Amino acid sequence: MQLTKTFGAFTKSNHSTLCIYKPFLIAMFICGYNYRIFKFNFMFRILSYFYSIILLIIISYSTFMCCNVFTNISQLFSLLEFVSSVLVVMIYSSKLILFFNKLGSIDSILRINTRVYVSHRNSAIIVAILLWLMRISFTLLHCLSYNCYTRDKLILFLINILSSFALDVTRVWRYTLLKMIGHRIKLLRIRLEEMPEQNIFLYVTKMKGVTANKMKMGLSLYRNIADAPLQLLILTTIHLIHITFLIFAPCIVIERYSVEVDRIQFFLVHRLLDEKDSTIKEEVKEFLKYTERRPFQFKIWRCIPVNIILPLEIMYLSYSTII
Repeated sequence: MQLTKTFGAFTKSNHSTLCIYKPFLIAMFICGYNYRIFKFNFMFRILSYFYSIILLIIISYSTFMCCNVFTNISQLFSLLEFVSSVLVVMIYSSKLILFFNKLGSIDSILRINTRVYVSHRNSAIIVAILLWLMRISFTLLHCLSYNCYTRDKLILFLINILSSFALDVTRVWRYTLLKMIGHRIKLLRIRLEEMPEQNIFLYVTKMKGVTANKMKMGLSLYRNIADAPLQLLILTTIHLIHITFLIFAPCIVIERYSVEVDRIQFFLVHRLLDEKDSTIKEEVKEFLKYTERRPFQFKIWRCIPVNIILPLEIMYLSYSTII
């Protein structure tokens, strides 16, 4: 009962916490991430959902129209990550408000003031600006290389780039949430180590200080810190899948080269068996010998072959090391 009163005594801190991050959340809403932080009427909520869905459709259409996503696999996976992240935020957006409600109570007990939120927000803004500068530089280089300034595709290309900026925003927001959770776990450990035999101070009421058992309160705080939004785990998993694919994409591309080289060698062997002219046979042999010496197969440090088996070998090596 006492713990319930304690966590219900600091609901106003949630409002101030969200106000600090509100410009960031508004920017994410413009990019399609609907966290339902605006307390308007029911019609506005419906319109916000329609805005996110229509933005998804427009960006998907622009990506397919201005880019050949079936040859540019990285662009396809970026689009899939953007669509899935927007849908995850729409489904689990209420978890964020619940998380910040708990965060206000946790910060009051751990004695965390507004300066911590401001420092986290400023670091998030710096990281976002650096990511956007890198994104703008990459976009300009891409446009200069592939002549994206044609009038018919310029607007579609700019809309397509919005998904990349939106992904950068949600990655910075995910980094901010993880940093907030890590900071509170560290402070919880410090508070537990401070005079462990004494009770923890909560607040003052009727000229009396209210305290609670440090172990029970520490367990309750730890549970609330651990109840981070589920969308954080899902978005991190999606991002890791995207990064893993980009890391192993050269293996897939090189394997496609190897398949074509095998087909060429198969054709040359049949030509060698069916050909009657000795001169042409010699030319076919030279061609076949050259393809064997230059088979489009690459090795790392001249010993690790880069092919489709490399990701499986890394997984097997990691599994064997853990065992």
